[in-house]
Amino acid sequence: MEKSIIYGNLVLVLLVIFITCGCARHPDHSVYTKDAKVYGQVRGTFRHKWWNYYERGLSFADGRFFEEAARDFKRAIDKREKDQRMARTYGMHFVDYFPHRELGIVYYQTGNLEAAKKELTLSLSQYSTSKAQFYLDRVRKGLMERKGGPVARPRLIVDLPEGDLWTREDPVVISGTVRDKHFVSAVTIKGQPLFMEGAKQVISFREPLELVQGSHTVEVEAANLLGKTSKRSVVIHVDRQGPIITVEGLISDPYTPKQGPMLRGSIYDEAGVAQLMVNGRAVPIQRSQEVHFDEELPPGFGAVEVVAVDSLGNRTSAYVDSDISSFRRKPLMIACADPQTRGLLVAGLFSPKDTEPPRISLKGWADSDVEAVYMDKLFLDGGAADEGIIESLTLNQKSIMRGKGKRIFFNQVVHLQKGKNAITIKAKDKAGNVATRELMVIRKIPKALQLAARLSMTVFPFEQKGTVSDAGHFFQGNLTDALVNRNRFRIIEREKLDTILQEQ
Repeated sequence: MEKSIIYGNLVLVLLVIFITCGCARHPDHSVYTKDAKVYGQVRGTFRHKWWNYYERGLSFADGRFFEEAARDFKRAIDKREKDQRMARTYGMHFVDYFPHRELGIVYYQTGNLEAAKKELTLSLSQYSTSKAQFYLDRVRKGLMERKGGPVARPRLIVDLPEGDLWTREDPVVISGTVRDKHFVSAVTIKGQPLFMEGAKQVISFREPLELVQGSHTVEVEAANLLGKTSKRSVVIHVDRQGPIITVEGLISDPYTPKQGPMLRGSIYDEAGVAQLMVNGRAVPIQRSQEVHFDEELPPGFGAVEVVAVDSLGNRTSAYVDSDISSFRRKPLMIACADPQTRGLLVAGLFSPKDTEPPRISLKGWADSDVEAVYMDKLFLDGGAADEGIIESLTLNQKSIMRGKGKRIFFNQVVHLQKGKNAITIKAKDKAGNVATRELMVIRKIPKALQLAARLSMTVFPFEQKGTVSDAGHFFQGNLTDALVNRNRFRIIEREKLDTILQEQ
């Protein structure tokens, strides 16, 4: 009996010694110190759970103890295989869990590129992250550099016709495709990089551009992982303004009173004049940037409506009154010498001095020169008239006329900044008389779009089941971006969800 007890106690002591020695040699309790910082520790007790191994692996990797880090990441994968955001440990505790991604990074740091590619690709198939995409691109670049060989430039196709493009679209959308077997790593438009979730062999892009009135040179550039680039420059002419109509005068023949007067003028538009209508009747014209016309009006006509349309569909309307006298020069005064004076008559022709400035009219601005708007642009439709000849017409010191005339009609776009916008229209006639029209436009931000009025919103991580396509990987990010861009919501960042959940 005593021998059995002694034997049992001996076995128990040996077992304790074995376990103690085994634990002493087990790497789970190994820590390293580098630059006064300890690596290989976890918060709380190490209970050999998957999150313990994952946390300690991150610590080892941070200290560049890659062998120990790889071992812990593999143990974490054995206990929980799938990468995911916000993995639940216990209770209301969550952690971002990406062992395949971190193992792939360790392999990359140690030069095992094939193994790194396998782990990073697996991580992306389970849950796409920008960090995994970034290191996978580095791995691909390293593999291609090892392989060597010639490297071609990316094949860049922009969905625009050759030559200059004329458009009135707002915004102007530029789209296209880039292909490269060495993976397209970047696409820039007008120097601004497009958002990309990692390099791909085929990239399709569609980007709206906010282009103001005028000509713009838009450069599209694509680059692959090995640094080869392709470029294409596109000249885009933006025209959202109607043609300029200049009415030079009404010509009437006093010897043929039964015949109506002749309306003479010209139309100019950079995009080309496409259509001219007088009182609803189409007038045949030769399409060009500048068109001159002489149109006979019926006797006893009333007001005349002249409508000009450019090749892009922009229109300008002009209303000409029926007062022919306003188009005629003022009567001449004849001065003669006294008949009793010896000698021949001495006569001089004098015209009364023009002291009246031009008249500036704007549609919709009859009552006030101050207006509050919520738009980022303003369309000014108006004209200037003078009994003489208008020599200059400017909008904010920029000329908006093509030729001189008695009546000039315009349709202009003014881009507005937030707050007060001063607009000055100035007309000058041949006699030097100047007329000025000053407007004050206050651009306001709608209350619903102001930051204080935005609704708070959090986009929680989506659960992915079954086979997930590439589009599915980026759906959540694209949805969040769309909500932010609407300027209607205050979005809580995904990186802060952990903290918010802990606070709750």
